[in-house]
Amino acid sequence: MKGVTEEVTSNLHINDLEHLLIQDSNRIFNQHKWYKSLLEGNINITDVLYSLKVTSNKRSPIYIDKVFQNTKPFNYDEINNNK
Repeated sequence: MKGVTEEVTSNLHINDLEHLLIQDSNRIFNQHKWYKSLLEGNINITDVLYSLKVTSNKRSPIYIDKVFQNTKPFNYDEINNNK
């Protein structure tokens, strides 16, 4: 998972991800993010929420009875007609 620290992924179990197969579900993780300022010479550590969910950026998800089953590619005509 891109953007999630190893600390979060080491505590993650497959059952946590199975919940994401249900339509419109998401999982929120809390992790520490380090912000460095070279000009000020300091490091700030803040808690950041990271949301994990099924997206349809490149492929359209297919749900059967509100459970994720498969994906299908977007067609150029479908993208053009939605604009």
